[in-house]
Amino acid sequence: MVEQSIIAWALHRVALPVATAVATAVACVACSGGAGNARGSELRADGTVRPSALQVRIAVDRESVAPGQSLQITIVVTNGSDAPRTLTFPNSCLTDYEFVAADGHVAGKSGEMCAQHITTRTLDPGAVLKDEHRFARGALEPNQPVAGTYQLRGVLLAQEASEHSAPVKVVLP
Repeated sequence: MVEQSIIAWALHRVALPVATAVATAVACVACSGGAGNARGSELRADGTVRPSALQVRIAVDRESVAPGQSLQITIVVTNGSDAPRTLTFPNSCLTDYEFVAADGHVAGKSGEMCAQHITTRTLDPGAVLKDEHRFARGALEPNQPVAGTYQLRGVLLAQEASEHSAPVKVVLP
């Protein structure tokens, strides 16, 4: 009898609120009117889903980065849709970059320090968000991939749309 009371209490206090929260989150994504879901797709007015119209591009100032040199990285995000997109970021970092090895694993990231506050940006149709990074190659620098050839890709860190750029080749001799 006591076990049944504990189970009933647990279902009422834990399972019901969790189920309600999940249902609310699903409803909010469905009613967002194009704000997007976790994969970055957009919900059209007719109820169909269109893939994200956010385009992420990466550019670098050199292809090879020897020890003691640095690499300037520019990541550009463009809203290619016909509607504004509001993006929410869990902190002050809007983009990042990743060194991807030949076998597909991520060998290094920026490791940039980000202020811990929620950040939002609204991109109008055709608007651009530009972010600059610097990768320094040195013995005392953190997050150093080993020497080799990598595919460097830009990453949009928005909660609504985690998008990657097409990669560019970078050599670390």
